[in-house]
Amino acid sequence: MDETVQMVRNDELAFTRISMDGIECRLNADHTRQVERWTALGAMGKNSLRILPYGLWWFEQHRQKAYSPNQLEIFSKSNTHRVHLGRPSLGWMVGNFLHSAKLKRQCLIPHLKKGEPNELLVFERGVHWSRVKRAERQIRSFPRPFDRVRSRQGGACRAHVVSVGPAP
Repeated sequence: MDETVQMVRNDELAFTRISMDGIECRLNADHTRQVERWTALGAMGKNSLRILPYGLWWFEQHRQKAYSPNQLEIFSKSNTHRVHLGRPSLGWMVGNFLHSAKLKRQCLIPHLKKGEPNELLVFERGVHWSRVKRAERQIRSFPRPFDRVRSRQGGACRAHVVSVGPAP
């Protein structure tokens, strides 16, 4: 979380909060049918179904149509927008931006909590996003734990473990 906050401060990510209190969730016919179908199919839990209309409303605000959910993650049919319901991960959100150049915006909607502000958390790439892409490329150039590498003895693959920190 600290890294994401720092990315917002450095203008690598743009962040907007939208209060659910001011949202009238009147959905178009397509999204209304999707809510009914996903509810009937039990596509997600009841807490997530409560916030699903807000995610579909957010898609409509950007003239997008929702694709079928993958667990609690819903992409637009154009793959330019993403909604994550329930317990969204900030790391997963950043990773989606890193690995999909087509993705423009992401909306994270945590489960509703009594006595706390209920908000849609919207992220976009910031004006300094290119710094993140450069850093990510540098990180990729180093072997990661459990990367598969070719052995010099006979060409068989083996796991390459990278130690982090001082040796025991």
